[in-house]
Amino acid sequence: MEQLGWFCVFTKEFIQSEGHSFSVNDYPMFRMGENPVVFLDNSTVEDVSYIFRKMAMEMESDYVFKYSKLRNYLQLIVHEALNHYPAIDSHNKQINAAYRISYLFLELLEKQFPIENSDYPMKLRTVHDFASSLSIHENHLNSVVKEITGKNPSQHIASRIIQEAKSLLKYTDWSISSIAYSLLFEYPSHFTSFFKKNVGMTPKIYRDKNI
Repeated sequence: MEQLGWFCVFTKEFIQSEGHSFSVNDYPMFRMGENPVVFLDNSTVEDVSYIFRKMAMEMESDYVFKYSKLRNYLQLIVHEALNHYPAIDSHNKQINAAYRISYLFLELLEKQFPIENSDYPMKLRTVHDFASSLSIHENHLNSVVKEITGKNPSQHIASRIIQEAKSLLKYTDWSISSIAYSLLFEYPSHFTSFFKKNVGMTPKIYRDKNI
């Protein structure tokens, strides 16, 4: 079935530039853990579609202040969505809590990178580390992250460590041992085995291929 509609991609920097007062933090649909989907009635769909058409026309214009005008159009769309934002029931609260925990986990994971000094390694390495930091049970963290993202925390951690390892191998002259320790591997051989399992080659071969 063919689906028709409009979409608009924007950045936080765009809507907050030039002293504009529009902040995504003011609206629940932009907050992690809240429901980001809003269903509109037919009349509102027509109104919102009209605004999108105006935005498309404005993008093609030579008006000096067109981006300021686009921000205003965008805020109108957000207000239309907010006017139809659903009340939160008990089921939504459970889903929202799962979103919030998943977000906090991913935020903690991402905050550890990039590693810029081998003397300051990552601190949270295992699912137990993250669960303790979030003051929740390890099993609960596994359950909600899997439910929301489709991958368990261990998979997220491994994927992000591989990403950082590749970056360190390509863009630094750190020894493989230093990289291993910065990523909290007890022994360089453990790091080599982990890297080869996930990438299909040893760290040394990967570095040689990307110099």
